[in-house]
Amino acid sequence: FSMINNNTNTSIKLQKEAERCISSMDARDLLCNYFVEAGAGSGKTYMLTERVVKLVASGKAQIENICAITFTRKMAAEFAKRLVKRFEDITDPKNKASFCAGSPEYENCKKALAHLKKQRAFNKLNDCFLGTIDSFCLQFLQYASRDKVTPMTDDAELINQCMDDFMAEIEDREFANYAEKLDYLKLCEKGIKPFIQNKDLDMQGKTQGIDEAYDRFIEDMSICSRMYERRLGNRLSYNDILLRVRDILKEEALEHSGKLMTDFINAKKKKYYLLDEFQDTNPAQIEIFFYLTHDYKKKSCVSKWNECEPMPGSLFIVGDPKQSIYHFRG
Repeated sequence: FSMINNNTNTSIKLQKEAERCISSMDARDLLCNYFVEAGAGSGKTYMLTERVVKLVASGKAQIENICAITFTRKMAAEFAKRLVKRFEDITDPKNKASFCAGSPEYENCKKALAHLKKQRAFNKLNDCFLGTIDSFCLQFLQYASRDKVTPMTDDAELINQCMDDFMAEIEDREFANYAEKLDYLKLCEKGIKPFIQNKDLDMQGKTQGIDEAYDRFIEDMSICSRMYERRLGNRLSYNDILLRVRDILKEEALEHSGKLMTDFINAKKKKYYLLDEFQDTNPAQIEIFFYLTHDYKKKSCVSKWNECEPMPGSLFIVGDPKQSIYHFRG
């Protein structure tokens, strides 16, 4: 697989296994941001685990400085299990590959292991955070707003309810003929969910031969969106939480020189972000972590996420385009 070093813009072709790659990294590499493109079974989880171990053993990070984002809770639990096992191995005197007892690396890893074992959960921002993007954004939003945020547990059900309400409302609307009515109802049924989830979604070109209904369609989608907001009340779907976090960070980066992000890092101590299954992230998730890790001392204000310059060593991204769920869906 190939590894891209964002700091030097060089591409290193790796023909050997992940173990050789990660073992060859020295202290300077820990100050680099990496994107690792790797196929299934090539050692992605191993590299993530070793990245954490090397950060901790070197003394550049404490375990509570780590924030690892995985795609599912099950994957987060597996990653946590592997991390504990790895720290146990390298602090076991019986293991020939362990650090020497009493050495700085040994003491750093021993402290991290004790911290991980003491944690009752691996998804709290005050601890080493190993969890999903939804969980992370929910806790970040609660920190940023200082209020309790109630997430929607079943956004799909709420959207289906709004769809039923909307379909009932336009059932008696006059159309030129039954075929036109059927086409329009199919269009609405297909468009309601993406329109609600992405308020700025451009549906032009997806009307498939009935472009004359486009203006009416957009107006009807706005009506349906308001139905959704009324049913939602004070609750937020995870998609809403994600977009709200993105918008907060974007505003902070442009107007407040990243003060909120700096306060967050100081309060929660999260300095190093490891993103697994990066091929399954959406644009909003990408923006969130670039805004979070941007070096605001170097460039105080940024207007777009792709203008961000992550702090040295703050991002370690792993993914495989061939496994993208969005690619499978076309």
